[in-house]
Amino acid sequence: MKKIYFITFLIIYMYGLACLSGCGQGGIYAGHQDLERLLPVQTLDIDAAGRGVELSVSSGVSEENDPSLVLCTTAASVEAAIERLQEYSPRDELYYAHVQYILLGREAAEQDLETILRWVERSPDMRMGTAIFVVKGSAAQAVTAGSGGSTDITEQLASLEREARLSGRRVYSLREISSALAEEGCALCLAIEAASTQGTVYAEDAPTSVLLPAGYAVLREGALAGFLSQEESLGADLLTGSVTGARVIVAGNTLELVGGDISIQGNWGDDGSLEGLTLEGTLRAGILEQEEDCETDPDKLDQALGEAAEQWLSHVIAQAQGLDCDFLGLGNAADRASPKGFTLEDWEDIFPTLPVTVSIRGEVDRSYDLAQ
Repeated sequence: MKKIYFITFLIIYMYGLACLSGCGQGGIYAGHQDLERLLPVQTLDIDAAGRGVELSVSSGVSEENDPSLVLCTTAASVEAAIERLQEYSPRDELYYAHVQYILLGREAAEQDLETILRWVERSPDMRMGTAIFVVKGSAAQAVTAGSGGSTDITEQLASLEREARLSGRRVYSLREISSALAEEGCALCLAIEAASTQGTVYAEDAPTSVLLPAGYAVLREGALAGFLSQEESLGADLLTGSVTGARVIVAGNTLELVGGDISIQGNWGDDGSLEGLTLEGTLRAGILEQEEDCETDPDKLDQALGEAAEQWLSHVIAQAQGLDCDFLGLGNAADRASPKGFTLEDWEDIFPTLPVTVSIRGEVDRSYDLAQ
């Protein structure tokens, strides 16, 4: 009898544990099913649309090689657009905690950048470490044209990011840009533009366009202020110490930049006032390829590289002064080298017209030149 009571008790006890642990339709199995119903968004794109926004999302190619899902809609706000996109999602719940890239169309960056940054900061799903790009044109068109078949916009952006870093370009995160805007009032962001694949890419399911680096966008006081050319962007990279890997053509020689050192000194008057800045340094490069009629004299090639670097720097400094936006950090550099007790409280007033002298020495390494 005791044995029967024990078996009965054991059955009731095990049943109770099963209920508590959520066996059957609940518990870990329900949690697993919930995860399967989530569709992670990997690329998010924001454009201006009248007084509202146009929002596009791409899920990326799945591990099972399912084509990416691309959705696009317009609404009065980002949150309203997200809610509307969910209504159009075929079966799964869109999940934004895995967003890798944010693209801002040009008009959105000009009009709503500050609003967008605040939305990301408040969102419980978005991450401030997400990489961000400014598109020279429509972000939605870039996404839809860059997606199709086995190709996905997220994969394109991942490839673009790797190549940009290898060539000395900086890819900025939302956190870096928000911090720079809060502290300095301006920031840089990598700009990209769509380019046609016709005549270059011949895969059967190739997209109609790809995204390529297009210099830097200049952000000032929460809005897009302008763009830097490729040469001006090289000057910005040289000042930030991230120029290694960039390739340039100088005097018929294709060179790879391998490093540079720039010092910034202030020119101080007898009364302690800042009368100008002097930038001096060295830029080193190696020869990758030479044209038939290129410059081969070592001293002249060194000089040509130095003059090219001086031009990059002079042009980007002129752009910064023209925009009245010290995105190069020249004021902070001058302040660190200033006489004791000097402060740059009036930097904003003197910066646009401050004389700046640039002197760069080029050094071309012959070890790259296999013909030597």
